[in-house]
Amino acid sequence: MRTARKLLFAALAAACLAPASGALAADLFEPVIEEPDAVPFVETGVNWYLRGDIGYRRYNSPDVFYTGYAPPIDAFFSERLRSIATFGGGFGLRLNSWFRTDVTVDYGSKSKFTGRLTCPGACGGLGAGLTSSESAKLSATTILANAYLDLGHWYGFTPYVGAGIGASNLEISDYTFINPDGTVGANPSGKRWGLTWALMAGLAVQITDGLSVDAGYRYLDLGKTRSGVVFGGPARVEFKDITAHEFRVGLRYAFN
Repeated sequence: MRTARKLLFAALAAACLAPASGALAADLFEPVIEEPDAVPFVETGVNWYLRGDIGYRRYNSPDVFYTGYAPPIDAFFSERLRSIATFGGGFGLRLNSWFRTDVTVDYGSKSKFTGRLTCPGACGGLGAGLTSSESAKLSATTILANAYLDLGHWYGFTPYVGAGIGASNLEISDYTFINPDGTVGANPSGKRWGLTWALMAGLAVQITDGLSVDAGYRYLDLGKTRSGVVFGGPARVEFKDITAHEFRVGLRYAFN
């Protein structure tokens, strides 16, 4: 009888605990579904930027001769254009992390031209074959549309290559010459717009989120220009193959 009573109590206890145990098991094995975090919107890298540059321009020796004759008189020698400082700025658009474009305007301070001219005729009344000393000033304003390829980001540095095409306004002024007999003369000033192109390479360093320092090299082909009419016409002094090497440093600020 006592044994039967113990069995009855055990059965009742098992019956009472069964729902709780089932609920506990369900709680333990019920899958937990978590809502994923919101994925932040990431811009594609397209943004506008402003730039400002200063530089050092080293001109190559130009080819100088008299036009208006058939053939042109190529009697100049020892032609030289002195190195100058340049100042410029522009605005651009970054299309992605690899490609960007900009439009720049640069002004070069006046470069002094010097050269010698073998007199084509009587030179200051002293006869042919003597030489005169020639000098002038060249100023240049250049407008270029440029495209760049950024070559990846390396420990905060971004190397790049680029090319540009546009136009330059080249002006010849203060043209004077000294004949062998010491007499001094002058030629009229002249200016001309012409095709210009450039090749660039450099390195940019990011300072802040939007500000970068840009240091680079640029090869510049400025084309040609000429003085005003000399000797009563139609002759002019023409400057051809005006090219230069530039070393530039500047700032770029991007509007994110």
